Amino acid sequence: MLEIFNDEFFMKQALIEAQKALDKNEVPVGAVVVLNNRVIARTHNLTEQLTDVTAHAEVQAITAAAQYLGAKYLKGCTMYVSLEPCSHFGKTPPCANLIVASGIKNVVIKKQSLGKVTGNNKTVLRFRIVAEDKNRKSAYSPIVFTESEKVEDGTGDLRQLGNTLFLSWDPGNLSTQILYDIFVGFDSSSPTYRATTGSTNYSFLKTGTTSVRAVVQVSSINPTLNTSLTIYDSGTESLV
Repeated sequence: MLEIFNDEFFMKQALIEAQKALDKNEVPVGAVVVLNNRVIARTHNLTEQLTDVTAHAEVQAITAAAQYLGAKYLKGCTMYVSLEPCSHFGKTPPCANLIVASGIKNVVIKKQSLGKVTGNNKTVLRFRIVAEDKNRKSAYSPIVFTESEKVEDGTGDLRQLGNTLFLSWDPGNLSTQILYDIFVGFDSSSPTYRATTGSTNYSFLKTGTTSVRAVVQVSSINPTLNTSLTIYDSGTESLV
C-alpha cells in the first residue's frame, strides 16, 4: 500500500477535530501535532466547554503533545491547524507566538478547499507554513502547494452470513490512529456513506436482493466517494 503520510492526510485529521468543535457549538478549529509521521496530539477548540478563553485548539494541542513527550519543547514536531493561528493580541496572547516558543518546527494550515486536478485523480491543497525557518527570522513563510498521493487499493474481504455482511480490510502500514469511512451500495446503486470507524472491520444488514459493493476510505470531514482516498473496494459482489 502506498505511503500516505503527507500534508493532506494530517490536515484531514485536523479537519475532523474542527468538525468535533462545531458539533459542540465551539468555534470550528482543530489541530494535530505530528512527530515522525505519527499523530501525538489531536485537539479542537474548547473555550465554551471549559469556559476558558485560552482553550484554543493550538494551545490544547501544544499542552497535550508536551505531556505525551514529557518534554517542554516540541522539537521536530509539525502542527496542522484548520485555520491560521492568531497573531495578534486580543483577549488572549497570540497562538502564533506560543507555537514559535514551543519549538514546533512547522505549522501547516488549510487555505482553500480540496479540488480535483484534471485527469490524474489527484487533489491539490494550498497551505501556508508558519514558523518554518529554524532561525525564527519570521513567523510566516510564503504559501506553498502540496500535491497529494493516490492511496492504492489495499486488501480486504466481504462475506455474507445470512442477512448480515461482514467487511474487513488490512490497513497495511497506515497509522493505527486513522479513521475510516464506510460506503455501501446494493443492487447496482452507487455506494453511500454508512459510518466512520476506527477499527478494521464493519458489519451491516443486507437490504438489497442481487448485489452489494462496499468501499473503505481514509476518513474525511465530509465523507464522499473519492478514489484518491480509497483503501479497499470490494467491487460488485453477488448476494445469496
